[in-house]
Amino acid sequence: MKRMLRMLWNMMRHPTGYNCLHTRKLLLDYAEGLLQAPVQTKLERHLSDCEDCQALVSSYREVIEVAGREAALDLPLPAELEQKLIEFMRSNL
Repeated sequence: MKRMLRMLWNMMRHPTGYNCLHTRKLLLDYAEGLLQAPVQTKLERHLSDCEDCQALVSSYREVIEVAGREAALDLPLPAELEQKLIEFMRSNL
């Protein structure tokens, strides 16, 4: 119940100006370091107060790290798996 209430609160507008629904659209780009400074700063203010979004960023970074290790081994990621991963990450933002 407590988690549900927290999630409902996070779906409302945060004092930072971002809500979770808006933030999640930016998290993959954030995890990859692709956001412009003003957007990144605002998003980081949201993250400082939102454990759910922090957990998603952590998960995205783990996926990026694992993919990087696999790339370092020079093993190609099957195209179908890569597409499924991208679709999964985009649909869960």
